[in-house]
Amino acid sequence: MTQREEIPSPVKKGFAYIAFWQFLSFMLLIGLIWLNELINLTALIWGEDMNAQPNIFRGFLLTSGVLLTAIITVGHTYEQQKRVIQGMMTVCSYCKRVRLAHEAWEKIEEYVARNSAVTFTHGVCPECFEKHAGMIKPRSTPPPPRQDG
Repeated sequence: MTQREEIPSPVKKGFAYIAFWQFLSFMLLIGLIWLNELINLTALIWGEDMNAQPNIFRGFLLTSGVLLTAIITVGHTYEQQKRVIQGMMTVCSYCKRVRLAHEAWEKIEEYVARNSAVTFTHGVCPECFEKHAGMIKPRSTPPPPRQDG
């Protein structure tokens, strides 16, 4: 990866967060495998023969399968997220719409919502509030009372 293609730090933290939870999930599976081998969960749950000896080979085989799956899953997730983040898009400097094709443009909120799991809400930052607060006219008279009836 060149200097220009480096992923920003907040995105790296996002990748690390996702990888951490995926890792914990796979460790939980490995823990369950060994718990089953050591105390024979199937015998406890379904009332089978409690005298069965732990099968160490089966435990190592299942652990190897889970670790292989973990490596593939975490690696694939990282690569997919990196690919999504690194794409370039043209954004209008004035209205912030995104270019889809040569003459096709779409609001950035609609584009991101359609292409990701992100949803938008709107607010006003403190600088814009200060800048535009004078444009908001206060009411000169109170609104008429509501008549519920």
